Amino acid sequence: MAGKLPMGQKERLRSKAMAMVVARQLSLKAASVMLKISYRQAKSIFRRYRQNGDEGLLHGLQGSTSNNHLDSVFKERVLEAYRRVYGGFGPTLACEKLQERDGISINVETLRQLLIREGLWHRTKRARSYHARRQPRERFGELVQFGGSDHEWFEGRGPRCCLMNRVDDATGTTLAFLSPKETTDAAMRLL
Repeated sequence: MAGKLPMGQKERLRSKAMAMVVARQLSLKAASVMLKISYRQAKSIFRRYRQNGDEGLLHGLQGSTSNNHLDSVFKERVLEAYRRVYGGFGPTLACEKLQERDGISINVETLRQLLIREGLWHRTKRARSYHARRQPRERFGELVQFGGSDHEWFEGRGPRCCLMNRVDDATGTTLAFLSPKETTDAAMRLL
């Protein structure tokens, strides 16, 4: 490989460590600890470094196409079908229709990324509806909320009862008491 090597930080660090091993400034075991790799992996890296130099430190598949790479002819076929028939569709529906009508099987996310790259689709964010907080009432007693919580409040040392609570909306004043049951009569006792 002529010219510059596309080395990242990891490969540069490995190159320096292997150069120190070659110069006998560092043992291979110490280099493996420094690089946070196993001794076995360090031996393999060192062997490739001695054979190919810095180029041996690069990943063997660097520069080759991915296994998930879509063929350009297939991409064009999908894009042509989308432009011709499914232009107003979102990626999910278009994917279903491509499979159903045209026999073209493609992953939804792959189609979405392809359409975004080609500028044929962009995500539209829905406006969230605004829910304003309700203004509290102006005067004491205009709105009183009641609630009861039936529970074993005395943990077996007394009868089971219900904690009745009243909250005034205007002032936030609470009044609570224990009652045998959560009933309207018990709630009216607060008034």
